Amino acid sequence: MLFLTSQRTKRIPTHNREEAGELLWDMTAVAEHASFLTAHLLPEALGTLLSNPKTPDRLREIALGSLANLMCHPAVGLALCAHSQNTLS
Repeated sequence: MLFLTSQRTKRIPTHNREEAGELLWDMTAVAEHASFLTAHLLPEALGTLLSNPKTPDRLREIALGSLANLMCHPAVGLALCAHSQNTLS
């Protein structure tokens, strides 16, 4: 069993993280959930996962799928684009 470690968490089995990520991935398919998760910084958390070279491939897949789902909702997609433009300015 593969474990991921960080200074902020105890050792958590990767399969538990995968299950949690899959739940989030499913939730991002629903517009109301996607708006809530976006307001609570899910895109930033997913970006952190994607930018970490130690993130396992399966968790990268989940992060990318979640971001793709978020972008499928017009209001969420526009909010994310506006946020990224403000960040770049």
